Amino acid sequence: MFKRMVGPWILTATLIAVHGASAAAKPPRQPASMAQAPKSQTLRQAAHQNDLHKRIQAAYDAPPPSDAKEELAALEPLMREARAAKGIDPNDFANLSLIYALALYHNERVKDASDTIAEALIVYERAGFGDTAQLSDLLKNQAVYLNASGRPDEAIEMQKRALEVISRRGGADGQQAGAILASMAFAYTKIGRLQEALKTYERAMARMTAENGMAGSYSGHLGNFAGQLSYVGDYDRAVEMSQKSLEVALKNLPENNRAVRWAYSKLGDQLSDLGRNTEAEIYSRKALELAVAHTGKVSSESGAFGYNLSRVLHRMGRTEEAEALALNALEVVKQKPPVNTPDTIGIVWMELGDLAFERGDLGQAEARFRQGLAAIEPLGNRGVVTRCAIHTRLSSLLLVQGRRDAALETVREALPYYRKEYPLYAKARLDAEMLEALILSRQGQANEAFKLARSLEEAMRVRLLSAQLTVRERAELAEVYRNNFARFADIALSAGQLDVAFDAVQLAGFSENAVNAHMMARRVSLPNPRTQALFADLEATQALIFRLERERAFALGKSDEVVAEAQAQLEHARQRLVSLSSALDSEVPDFKDLMQPSPMPLEIARARLGSKEALLIPVSVDDQFIAMVLTPKGLVYDVSPITRSTVRAYVENLRLSLKSGETGGAFDQVSALGLGQAIFTERNMRALKGIEDVAILGAGPIMRVPFALLLTRSGGATPAYAIKRFGFSVKPALLMRPAPEAMSSGFAGIGAPILGPEAPTFELPASQALFRGGKVDADLIRLLPGLPLARSELERLRNALNEPDSLLILGDQANETRVKATALDRFGIVAFATHGLMGGDLKSLSEPALVLTPPDRATAEDDGLLTASEVAGLKLNAQWVILSACNSGAEREAGAGVYSGLAQGFIQAGGRNLLVSLWPVRDDVAEHLSVETVRFHKRGLSKPQALRRAMLNLIRNPRVDNASQPVIWAPFSLISQ
Repeated sequence: MFKRMVGPWILTATLIAVHGASAAAKPPRQPASMAQAPKSQTLRQAAHQNDLHKRIQAAYDAPPPSDAKEELAALEPLMREARAAKGIDPNDFANLSLIYALALYHNERVKDASDTIAEALIVYERAGFGDTAQLSDLLKNQAVYLNASGRPDEAIEMQKRALEVISRRGGADGQQAGAILASMAFAYTKIGRLQEALKTYERAMARMTAENGMAGSYSGHLGNFAGQLSYVGDYDRAVEMSQKSLEVALKNLPENNRAVRWAYSKLGDQLSDLGRNTEAEIYSRKALELAVAHTGKVSSESGAFGYNLSRVLHRMGRTEEAEALALNALEVVKQKPPVNTPDTIGIVWMELGDLAFERGDLGQAEARFRQGLAAIEPLGNRGVVTRCAIHTRLSSLLLVQGRRDAALETVREALPYYRKEYPLYAKARLDAEMLEALILSRQGQANEAFKLARSLEEAMRVRLLSAQLTVRERAELAEVYRNNFARFADIALSAGQLDVAFDAVQLAGFSENAVNAHMMARRVSLPNPRTQALFADLEATQALIFRLERERAFALGKSDEVVAEAQAQLEHARQRLVSLSSALDSEVPDFKDLMQPSPMPLEIARARLGSKEALLIPVSVDDQFIAMVLTPKGLVYDVSPITRSTVRAYVENLRLSLKSGETGGAFDQVSALGLGQAIFTERNMRALKGIEDVAILGAGPIMRVPFALLLTRSGGATPAYAIKRFGFSVKPALLMRPAPEAMSSGFAGIGAPILGPEAPTFELPASQALFRGGKVDADLIRLLPGLPLARSELERLRNALNEPDSLLILGDQANETRVKATALDRFGIVAFATHGLMGGDLKSLSEPALVLTPPDRATAEDDGLLTASEVAGLKLNAQWVILSACNSGAEREAGAGVYSGLAQGFIQAGGRNLLVSLWPVRDDVAEHLSVETVRFHKRGLSKPQALRRAMLNLIRNPRVDNASQPVIWAPFSLISQ
């Protein structure tokens, strides 16, 4: 993903015309013509000047109208009068020029604004006032207008002059100096001098605060600084600065202030870059709504924010909505180009090119990329960041088209700038340099490509596996680096470096579930129960912070009290996290090193496989698909010429056909065969001869469909589903120190909550009446349809297991209070049979949740929804966790951690093996699959084979409607550590 400039610069953030702060050092000298005038005329002029002074001062002191046109209309007559007046006080003329130029700027008349300040500077300097605060204000604001006029070098010189004035006045370390430095840093970014920009921003931020009317400027500069930090790969600090930017704006400014709009948008940008798209959508949409309300649908802000939102939606997999929004943004930007970031039009063209590339329309994608390059060509250095990003995208497209020489030439257009200004671990540089190595590998220069790529992989590895990262920070960074680890694995395979490639694919498959699996395994290896409990509390607190950050986002638009309460809870949780970390450092001095995950070496992974077990690793890169198979005999792989965009299209088509299958639609066998033949090639099938259980290690879109329903070949009397040949499980990670088998025994079944009748009492499609799940309003939780078979499902599970220690929590007892109070860690098998909801299904639901019996009066501790972060706070010691609830393993966001959602919480809580659903499950089917899987496992079958046998029996069951359709028999996946 492109780490680009975070939207057009907030228009007033660097303008320092502080209303009411007159700064004349001494009175103006009286012009000679005035001294020689008749007394009566002099008196009349003096009276007029006094009146004009009062009106200018009143305009200067008054808060500007929120409407830019009204602001300009109110000042224009006064400015005409001031220009015509004889002997006007230079201080008055300077003050009026400052606010008049600002109004012109807000109306996107940048040249007029610059001319106005230039005129004021002439008048002011002729008066001989010397180094005053007012002079520095004029210089600083003129720098902004020069920047916006495409004259950044002149702007920097103007800022240096302003800084010299401030320094001579003794304010080199003060707030005004900080504002000048921040404005100078932004000018450096506009001409691509990133390293100078970062150094200057660091100096500026040490001096700036929100005091003395500087809140808008401070907020804006914090947001811009965040963008530069993101460029160089300091993603967590970038989010921290963006959050601070919004906090400053909301605390000190009215909602109609443009600084508030930009702070919302910039935070959305930073969160999206880390894959936190549910939150990002909230902030980005809020920014766009405010821009439309206060600047209109056709404005530079509305265009920029429309693009920002389209980018977030694109990453969420909502591509049609994203493209429509981006096309609209393009038209708006054409009509109202952002004055301070003229490369915005190139950025929008790049996003449109990405969308076309992703759906496989290579011709349109190339045309859009080239239109973006043409649009910013006149900008010179001011478009260098966007130009290099488009060159990298275009190079990947040319590689996919087979135009390798052109691809290499194109990416090398970007490399000199990236190598000069970006650190090795920054994503934009990694994207370009790893792509160059991949192209060289395709050209037959495998060893040279591997040599180039190895240093890049090392830079990513060091940062990803740092002991200093939290669980979430590591998962977010893995999302940033995933594509380049996959590219490196491809390069290593071509160079014959199988061991190195095996390490790389593990890092490419890293997700939050993988991190949690590592953490859980290490938790049980801690020296004593006290440290284990401390670490469990630390994990739960980290999950709580994540939930509270999401809830804070969902609190937008509610009362100030609600927002303040969410913020207070968040601060308390952060303080507790610091305390727990300190306690663990004291208990276990090498705690952070102990918690550091690492890939499993190839030979160890091979040695741990049973005689009938194999590991399957799918890897998708720009122009081809690799399927790696590890068996006890060794590692083999095969390559298929299907692009990343083709893989994504197959996955989306399959998901759509499964959704339509709920209402009788046909299953997409073409896509199932396309993916199946890329994975189960002749070479790989030979390697899998005699194998029964296949564990899948992967990440990305392909993991959104169960491999069981893929077709291994075409033809035949019945479809050749992969489930007929293999049992499947999903591995979050390969663990060097896997968690020991759970010592607990017994069965706990939770579900069948008291809800509505079997048929919903609110309007839903009739075909969904038997499905677990459905989008409803929070007030209608009680009206969710009851689950008549949930009770019998749990009772049958208990009977099938025949465990001596069994517990059923059903009906009105299946509530949050009871579940949280129960010692679930004493049970080896824990099953939930209820509705599952995804984040966003309810207006106030920010994360996935299981539906329990709602209380008469909802509280923070019991609202009828057991969320994923609350699940993570449970203490489990279970070999089996069965989530017989729709969407329990899925996540709405494309590209999110595979099998995230509720599954992630249960892994963190201590579940070893999870049976989860990837789409809504019919009530009778859920009962059959869950009960039969556990029954077959009790009879001695492996877990993957138990699920396989349950699925095959269901396919052949004549008593189950449409049982042979994948939407019926294939919703469950097994996640096994």
